[in-house]
Amino acid sequence: MELQLHWYPGHMAKAARELKTRLKLVDAVLEVIDARIPASSRHPSLLEGRRGLARVFLLGRADLADPEATDAWLRYFRAQGLPAVAADLRQHTWVAQVRRLLQRAVSEAGQAAGGAAGIEVSREAGAGTAAKRRIAALNPARSERRVRVMVVGLPNVGKSTVINGLAGRAKAGTGAKAGVTRRVQWLAAGAGLELLDSPGLLWPEATRGRKALYLAVAGLVPDDVFDVRAVAEAFLADMAVRFPQRVAARYGEDLVPGDEGLLETVARRLGLWLSGGRPDLDRAATMVLQDFRSGRLGRLTLELPPGGA
Repeated sequence: MELQLHWYPGHMAKAARELKTRLKLVDAVLEVIDARIPASSRHPSLLEGRRGLARVFLLGRADLADPEATDAWLRYFRAQGLPAVAADLRQHTWVAQVRRLLQRAVSEAGQAAGGAAGIEVSREAGAGTAAKRRIAALNPARSERRVRVMVVGLPNVGKSTVINGLAGRAKAGTGAKAGVTRRVQWLAAGAGLELLDSPGLLWPEATRGRKALYLAVAGLVPDDVFDVRAVAEAFLADMAVRFPQRVAARYGEDLVPGDEGLLETVARRLGLWLSGGRPDLDRAATMVLQDFRSGRLGRLTLELPPGGA
């Protein structure tokens, strides 16, 4: 049976409407995605029709993803003219780089807008007036104007952690479960930066197949909106084919692709039992998901860019 997910609570629908209204007020968008599933963790329509808006991608949880695959994704985004950086969001080494990328993206967007309006920008003059104000705003010594950046992404992808990193202190609530942030809010981030935080947004349509599987496994939707056993069983079947060595190292050689009862095999391997000697499939399913989310299975990337790595 094909896996299907549908989670679009009322606060999310309201936030989606607010964000589309506020897009006209921002100078740039910082989109946070999951480095393990860069394709599935991008919102397909949130920024539709907003061409010319400065945009930067931040691939979070890069410490849990395959480094070579992450490099391939960065090359893919950059080849399309989309600035991108990958990071372990728990470390703050990415903060300065993201600020620089935002500065450059705003500058380039300002120059492009100036060119489209027929404003000639010489080499000596540099960026247009509007772009200069935006660039200068990233340096408080040069301007009091703040650059407004909308931070967007799916639930539990790390947006609030990113905002707190850019602000240098706790501004937004964080948590291990999807849905911690529930309203749109402007937050001052110092150094000429103002950030628009928002709830993680999905889409009103149902998600099916492998994309639904990966969103569930990565924890980008709450565990209580899907069948944890079914997801773990499907994930084990996928892993046994694609990453057999990782599966064998963690769960033993008994997991054979195509076999039924893979979850039961894991429960037996890990010694997870109910009274009466029955394997505890619920605990096994939870363990499988946590093994991936915590990196216990190794650094894995489930999606490669078009053309592969």
